[in-house]
Amino acid sequence: MAIGALIGFSTLVVLAFGFRTVLHRRRTGRTGWLVSPTSAARVGDGLATIGVFGTLLAPTLHLLDIGAPLDASSDTTDGAFLGSVGLVLLIIGSVTALVAQAQMGTAWRAGIDLSANVPLVRSGLFAVVRNPFYLGFIVASAGVVLMVPGMVSLVGWMALVAGCEIDVRLVEEPHLRSVHPAEYAEYVEHTPRFVPIPRSLRRFGRSPGQ
Repeated sequence: MAIGALIGFSTLVVLAFGFRTVLHRRRTGRTGWLVSPTSAARVGDGLATIGVFGTLLAPTLHLLDIGAPLDASSDTTDGAFLGSVGLVLLIIGSVTALVAQAQMGTAWRAGIDLSANVPLVRSGLFAVVRNPFYLGFIVASAGVVLMVPGMVSLVGWMALVAGCEIDVRLVEEPHLRSVHPAEYAEYVEHTPRFVPIPRSLRRFGRSPGQ
């Protein structure tokens, strides 16, 4: 499971940040990488970065036989079942994050854009939840925790969740409210932040406002 976790999450990171950077530069002439604009953003981005590296480190340490699993059941049938569930989550989370990136198009940024003309993407996965890219990484990281249970993977996942929450709640949402007051208020009313609900799932694939 450790090999699958390492390969799977590494592939997500390479595609989400490496390949997407190259593609964005070819399309726009810019890398899309932004400096954290506020103290809150620096904290959020820092925690998210720690979370990503922690998630990558966990299976690496496991393969090197460094550290012990959280539960001895990781080597039993129950552990194999949890690992399989984790693999499914890793795949679902990775696909979600990458599809969300593709649906952002040239609006994608590696970092938080606090410019006045930041677009509000509401179609595709963004009609289901307001932050599908973050959600994808959180779910994929949770999959690694189940595949390689241990303190490093758990702390990595917790840091990733905390970083995403800070970036979204304290930086991105206040800015979007100021730039798109009426439209964003309507968006928030009908679309959850992270967890899909039946009402938002029915909006998948529809145009905003439908």
